[in-house]
Amino acid sequence: MSNQKQYWTVERPIRAFVKGATKTATGVVVTAEQTGPGNTIPVYGLPEAGKAIDALVFTDMPLSGDGLYDLAPVTKGVQIPLRVSGAVAVGDELAVDATGHFKKATEGHVVVAKALTSATEADEIIQAMVK
Repeated sequence: MSNQKQYWTVERPIRAFVKGATKTATGVVVTAEQTGPGNTIPVYGLPEAGKAIDALVFTDMPLSGDGLYDLAPVTKGVQIPLRVSGAVAVGDELAVDATGHFKKATEGHVVVAKALTSATEADEIIQAMVK
């Protein structure tokens, strides 16, 4: 599925530098760093487990490593693909882990999305509604 179809509800992707191993449909957070000419490009990194995220990696290629990526902003009510770290069922509330993958939220976690489709194993991409 192309990004155009997966992210059709995203009005404008963010072009930013991401540090750390990232894959399509994983969560990232903005850091205090900036890079590029005149330090004008924001730097994103892997999130803290169970915390809020700022954006999702928006690319067809499962890249890994530091580099420029297109990111989809996290916008409440938007349906978007997410990469899971384990099995999830339709209706599960989802939180992010320290790798940017999504899992069933437990007590104390920030719920960032609700699963609209299910997954049976890690690294699958599901459809979810951002909360």
